[in-house]
Amino acid sequence: MKYSEMIRELYSFRRPAGENWNLEKITELCSLLGNPERKFPSLHVTGTNGKGSVVAMGAGILREAGFKVGAYFSPDVDGYEERFQINGKPVSKEKIAEVYERIRPSVLKVRGISFFEITTAIAFQLFADEKVDYAVLETGLGGRLDATNLCDSKVCVITNVSIEHTDLLGKTIEEIAREKAGIIRKKGSAVVTGAEGKALAVIEKRCEEIGCELQVVAKTQKYEGKIGLRGEFQKTNAALAIEAVKALGIKVGEKWIEAGISEAFLPARMETVSEKPLVIMDGTHNPAAMKVLAGEIKRMNEKDGAIERKAIVVFGIMKDKDCEGVLKELAPVAEMIIVTQPKVGRARDAEEVAEKARKVCKKVVKMANSAEAFAYAKKQAGGKGFVLVTGSFYLIGEIRGKKMNIDS
Repeated sequence: MKYSEMIRELYSFRRPAGENWNLEKITELCSLLGNPERKFPSLHVTGTNGKGSVVAMGAGILREAGFKVGAYFSPDVDGYEERFQINGKPVSKEKIAEVYERIRPSVLKVRGISFFEITTAIAFQLFADEKVDYAVLETGLGGRLDATNLCDSKVCVITNVSIEHTDLLGKTIEEIAREKAGIIRKKGSAVVTGAEGKALAVIEKRCEEIGCELQVVAKTQKYEGKIGLRGEFQKTNAALAIEAVKALGIKVGEKWIEAGISEAFLPARMETVSEKPLVIMDGTHNPAAMKVLAGEIKRMNEKDGAIERKAIVVFGIMKDKDCEGVLKELAPVAEMIIVTQPKVGRARDAEEVAEKARKVCKKVVKMANSAEAFAYAKKQAGGKGFVLVTGSFYLIGEIRGKKMNIDS
């Protein structure tokens, strides 16, 4: 099967409308495959924000320590193959297609299985085939019912907890924390978290029930070495990654930590893609993360001696996100918001977003085409201005234009 054919087929798989999420289908598929998820130990990462960063840095430290490491990310920005890495390098398209073709007969036996469940099974099979020493896995959503939760987790990380996906995870911090704490399943596994307050209380209770050792990494506990990923908040993510690797029982050398963290990279995480004009792309899509991003932009402006500088923002967001909350946090650093609608079925209507944006920003423009919106933003910014593309990884992927064009 050609890679392009595989991608189109994968995106055709969806759970039947109205069906409740559970682990039955991924469990059935993995059973048909001989349970590849049990053939390697995993470091399992969930949380509202910072999951991917902790996965990238944790995998980097393990790689520098001499282990063969698989890393699994979601979503992708520039291409599906980004989701799967072996020792810091994306798995080839050919290898992914070969694995999918091999597991496809089993996939087709599981009625109503979803894109993410199949993708997770591909990761499990890839890492089993490669005989990795460790896999570092990012949850897709929540934790308890996430397809990654079949893994053989030795260490669980819950980065932080804030309000998100209220239609699926619950309306309160406590309810959402319970869903994320659902990755804590095995007596004797170690748990590392940066959560606070009510969320931390839920996690502590879960650890007590299961019989797991809990280590809390406070916000004040920061790694002060060189970090490949941009942003002050990455110092806390780095501290979480370090403690997670240590919780595996590995004596971590400083050189491994320095190299693993300094070389970590993820696309569209406060990523600078141009200097003139300054263009930053960040897939932030919830209020808590946008508040942090806005703070980083203010800090960046102070450092650059451009305190009054504000961004020409290209913005699009999905239907299931707190659009008003995100825009409220974004507005203080925005000179203009150019609203556009990514070409995916989940995208929120651009006119609806523009109406909400007008309540918090004086200059709002709506443009149907994301590429044209980006070009207009750069024109408005000029050579000395600042463009920020944010609100959705799908929007950023569409503007970058590296992904296959899959119908919504």
